[in-house]
Amino acid sequence: MLSNYPKSLIKQNKIHSLGIYDFINQLPYITMLKQRVGFRANNTTEKAIRRHMTQHDPQGLDSHLKSWLYASGSLTQQLTQLAGGSFRVEPLQESFQRMQRQDSLWLGMPQQHTSWVRDVYLYGCEAEPWVRAKSIFPILSLQGKARRFRHLGQRPIGHYLFQRTTPKCERRVLRLSEGWTRQSCYTWHGCKFIVQETFLPAFERFIQTL
Repeated sequence: MLSNYPKSLIKQNKIHSLGIYDFINQLPYITMLKQRVGFRANNTTEKAIRRHMTQHDPQGLDSHLKSWLYASGSLTQQLTQLAGGSFRVEPLQESFQRMQRQDSLWLGMPQQHTSWVRDVYLYGCEAEPWVRAKSIFPILSLQGKARRFRHLGQRPIGHYLFQRTTPKCERRVLRLSEGWTRQSCYTWHGCKFIVQETFLPAFERFIQTL
């Protein structure tokens, strides 16, 4: 039932949503990628990306889940609406970590760059978590207003990310071991970072009952 979904999910999404293999294998997008992140797409780069990521054809997705993977706007707000007002964040881990190769390439950062990584579960109206969210903030991006992202605690990142602004976003969709995942590269007040959101089995079961 469409009435059970946020309006932003029902409307056609205009966000950039090419998968990583589209970037590497399709000639028009290789040029675009060079302009955006400033690196040369070659065989070595492609092999490195393939070792870390498994890209699947999203055409095989359930239509309900696909709308969530490609939706724009605040996931926090959309989950809260879906759950009838219920929403909470469970922090799992926060630490400084060396950036993975494919993330540093996407962000245009040095490959040995350090990032602040936040890993959390997002809950709706059920006992099981719906989403596992991982945020990757390069140290160079934790400046100015973005410094608050190191001290979120149980607050969702969307509380600040979409507050009186619509940040620029690049999107890629892939399948990880835990489930279908969307990775969003945001540019927010001049700061660039990645937010990865994996929709867990409990969420897939819930939306299939609507």
